Amino acid sequence: MKTLEETVAHLRDVDALFGVDFSGLTSDELEMVLVTAEAAIARLRLLQTVALRSAEDRQIPAADGCKTLAEWTAGRLDVSINTARTLALLTRSEVVADDGDSIDRVEATTRLAASGAPNADIEFSRSCDIAGVGRLRRHRERVSPTDEQAAHDGRYLVFQPTLDDGTWRIHGRLAGCDGKLVEKVLTDWADTFGAHPDGHRDTRRQRMADALTAICADNNDTEGGDGPGTLVTVHVDASQAGPSRGEAGVWVEAGPRVGVQTLEEILCTGIAEVIAHTEDGTAMTYGRRSRVVPAALRRAVLHRDGQVCTSDGCTSRYRLQPHHMTPYAEGGHTDPDNLTTLCWFHHHVVIHGRGMGIDRNSPPLRRRFRPPRNRPPPDTE
Repeated sequence: MKTLEETVAHLRDVDALFGVDFSGLTSDELEMVLVTAEAAIARLRLLQTVALRSAEDRQIPAADGCKTLAEWTAGRLDVSINTARTLALLTRSEVVADDGDSIDRVEATTRLAASGAPNADIEFSRSCDIAGVGRLRRHRERVSPTDEQAAHDGRYLVFQPTLDDGTWRIHGRLAGCDGKLVEKVLTDWADTFGAHPDGHRDTRRQRMADALTAICADNNDTEGGDGPGTLVTVHVDASQAGPSRGEAGVWVEAGPRVGVQTLEEILCTGIAEVIAHTEDGTAMTYGRRSRVVPAALRRAVLHRDGQVCTSDGCTSRYRLQPHHMTPYAEGGHTDPDNLTTLCWFHHHVVIHGRGMGIDRNSPPLRRRFRPPRNRPPPDTE
């Protein structure tokens, strides 16, 4: 049995790693450092569980007025309640960890054993990754009608706008099958969005956000059909919008402030009604309600372009939309010569999201893009 001094001295061996010059290590040596550090973390956590078991046997948490061991651990170690609960779980575990096991593997194996898995499954789990151990446990767990009802009743979706409605945060919870369905659909949609013209590809999370927007757009019929769509009233404060070139003083009624790119998209795709205001706030002019690109013109442009996106190399026919190559807000006319057909990705994400523009010198059916205005190309330092 090691003394406390011997145990602490052994654990301090990892301190020598902090003096290593990582720039001079090979790939294998760098991996060895990472594995060694993880093994040291696991040993320290397991040492904590031994000490916590002793603390619980002495009823120290109860004597300190704490309801549970996890509560006492969270307070004394200054860790999150999730970490404290994991330590409490391992404290009561009878699973024997092999030398070199990560703390995550020990936790997963402990939860597998607690589900009633036989020793054969526990032994088999050694050949699985951490996610695989979790799947073994879930296959054994029982789901009662009460559990299913609780999962259903616990569903929610919350939209939290910032104070100026400039961005929105979405979070929530769904029952298992519903969540898997939503995740699969958004992932499948996200995978259909390719790279930008400059070679950059958005992250999976960004593309899933675009996919959610696209699905909602499909059900709004503002851009694709010939129906009435949604009226958008755009207010423009002349005293601010002029000097700032549209970067300030523009907002959607009962909605967020918008910048130049969003304003261009509204004028390019929706039914817009523009109300300008003088310096004292008086409504100066009322724009008539009209589809910026009339339905007949939209059909003519799409027919001219072969009912396919004109972006060079793109063959998408999804939510095709006429786009003003010279922006409407900059005096671009709503006529065939200034319109080209783009799919939803190239119109909503590339043009109005990233701020890129159409290269007017590119062929009509192989349109290329120019870098965002007032922004250097991605390879420019």
